[in-house]
Amino acid sequence: MKKILFLADRFYPSTEVQLEVVYSQLIQQHKYSVVFIMRCRENKKLFEVKRYNSSIVIAVKSPRRDNLFTRQIINVTLLGYMIPIAIRLKPDIIQVRNWTWGLFMGIIIRFLNKIPLVFQYTYPRDYTLQQKAQQGKIASRIRSFCELFWLNYFIRYPDAILPISNTMKKALIAQGIKTKIIYPLGMGYNSIIDIKSKESDRIKNDLQIINNDIVMYFGTMDEGRKLEFLMNVWKDVLTFVDNNLILVLTGGELSNIERLSKYADKLNISNRVLFTGFLKNRKDVYRLLKTALYSVSPIPPTPMYNVSSPTKLYESLGLGCPVIGNDLPEQGAVLRKSKGGICVKYDKDQFVKAMTYLANNKAHSKKLGNQGKDYVLKNRSYEHITHDLVKIYNNHVLP
Repeated sequence: MKKILFLADRFYPSTEVQLEVVYSQLIQQHKYSVVFIMRCRENKKLFEVKRYNSSIVIAVKSPRRDNLFTRQIINVTLLGYMIPIAIRLKPDIIQVRNWTWGLFMGIIIRFLNKIPLVFQYTYPRDYTLQQKAQQGKIASRIRSFCELFWLNYFIRYPDAILPISNTMKKALIAQGIKTKIIYPLGMGYNSIIDIKSKESDRIKNDLQIINNDIVMYFGTMDEGRKLEFLMNVWKDVLTFVDNNLILVLTGGELSNIERLSKYADKLNISNRVLFTGFLKNRKDVYRLLKTALYSVSPIPPTPMYNVSSPTKLYESLGLGCPVIGNDLPEQGAVLRKSKGGICVKYDKDQFVKAMTYLANNKAHSKKLGNQGKDYVLKNRSYEHITHDLVKIYNNHVLP
């Protein structure tokens, strides 16, 4: 059994799908075990050992006051503990996810233990640091500039880099990273999800939309997503569709829901929009998707999102729910290959036309959903992604 020591940038217990499904469960079927290092707000002690599905987590207590000073104390303390932990565990691979300080610790462990270092890069951290270095308070700008410098320096040391998409791979190559160490590892669909029709009816009944046809948006609602664009599209769509059609948006912090609710009021469409907030169980999102006419994925074509591998795309298609999304590199490619939805430009009129068409052509919507599900189950299930990941470890990382 090969062992991976994984320094993750998430709090325990993480619901990030790759960590929860691939690394804490499926990879064990391929004779790999994973020991995570994660922060935890519920810890009573500085370090606690916890279970995470089929894996172990060494949980590090997160300070009540999260600021630069407390963060650096935790980082330095963690470094002091990490070295003996790594020596005792004797991992075959040290892996770090998005975390600049974790990457520094990984480089030290790589040198001391003489084991390969893998860096998993799931979002363009360098871009967000560049943005922060150019705006905000002076202290924040200096901190972001310093971290950006060290990230660009440290990222040249891993033996393998797992970017979230082929587009991110191209960006890394443009930075001078060697092509031969870059292996894209995108998002996918958890095919073990089993949703019953009665369960979907229950959640719709709880939300008092049992008699409505629904269109779904789920995921982040922060200002960077510019969901006012979707509200404007929806206002025009309502002119051409049945009165029982409703737009359901799940997830989102309260401040963002309040912002978008006010905008819906301004457009006079509040009676045709439902904000659920975060549902108690992620399966409830899947239960709604199972009954939706289609889901929408309007993602602004910015440097932040152009490199993305949209989870909502694969989860919608995997559940047989067609997707209307704009032509970001990966999202557009998958929509065209799978024939599981409609790919449009990030343009109001094009979204209105596509959303109106599928709302009024339910049989065709169902056909697209079936095509998308078939494609995802054959090509982008997490079983397939885990198999590809193990091949990367066996053929390119381990000696």
